[in-house]
Amino acid sequence: MRRSGLVVLLAIVLAGCAVPWSQPEPPPTDMAVKPVGPVVEIGRGVSAGIAWRYSVYESRLGMCTRAELNGREGGLNCGITFGAEPPGGAIGLMGVGTSTGMPSQVEGFASDEVAAVWIETDAGRVPATIMSLGPAGQAGQFFFALIPERRSLEEAVAVDAGGGELARVDLR
Repeated sequence: MRRSGLVVLLAIVLAGCAVPWSQPEPPPTDMAVKPVGPVVEIGRGVSAGIAWRYSVYESRLGMCTRAELNGREGGLNCGITFGAEPPGGAIGLMGVGTSTGMPSQVEGFASDEVAAVWIETDAGRVPATIMSLGPAGQAGQFFFALIPERRSLEEAVAVDAGGGELARVDLR
């Protein structure tokens, strides 16, 4: 009897191995962030000796922002809710990135009352560019800054049109 029980158990296990496991796979990342609508440039400039361009678009993951540095991909954020006030105040960080041999990138949301954002470093202030989402048919604005290599990031500071400080965010 023991032997027949073992045979039955072995048959069940082997039958289970023959059943294919099906689980939906997530879409490949490059497909998930691929634009499903127009890519709209909302800003461009030259900072820290690097030409940059900043765009927004709709993807399968939601709205995305894309920074291009000297014509190459420099940063991508997706799943963003446009038009919302930054959590916790006048500015909210979306990304702070540093790469060897490249400037640091600082980007985020800014409320409508923000007139300027600067990034404080160990070597002084670096102005960020404020960009309206109006050209993309959205409410709100973003800020973007490139910080020269070998500078330590300290804080992002937002001010209103009269120069009054609205927010200070630690970047360390």
